[in-house]
Amino acid sequence: MGAEPFRLSKTAPSRRRHGTGLWLLAIPLGLFIFLSIRPVMRLRVEPPAEFLDMQLGRWDAKRRAAEERVARAYWERAVQLVQWQHSFGAPLPDNPPAEFNIEGKDFQRGSVEAGPVTRARYWKKLREVWALPQAWEKSYDWSTDWVRASLVSLQETARRFVEDILRSFRT
Repeated sequence: MGAEPFRLSKTAPSRRRHGTGLWLLAIPLGLFIFLSIRPVMRLRVEPPAEFLDMQLGRWDAKRRAAEERVARAYWERAVQLVQWQHSFGAPLPDNPPAEFNIEGKDFQRGSVEAGPVTRARYWKKLREVWALPQAWEKSYDWSTDWVRASLVSLQETARRFVEDILRSFRT
């Protein structure tokens, strides 16, 4: 009884080819997913304590409550509008944009809360806390904008390449 010679299984090569095919699919898919998930910085829904400066020693409870309501309304405007116009780390302009106001159903036009002095004060506070890490939170968004940008860049490169070739034939 001699030892049986070593034989390769007939299924081994097909398994190897099947595994390679999965890797060839997984690598581009993984790269696509990696490039499509982008970190973004967004203002927190709750304002940082520095924005809610209530001057505890100088104001009574009624004034603090009213001031907190105004501060939260201005913070909400910053979350809704300002963060989409000015990114994290970018300086805010000296003067508030027209949209940074709290006029509406809760605050009457021309009231002390919605007035220009209060608006300017809260814009100044927003500029002070804009760069603070506690005012922001990091999240991740799905964005395939990079695909369009890459295709536009590729199209532009191809156009220049063809123009260069045509130009070389003319000379």
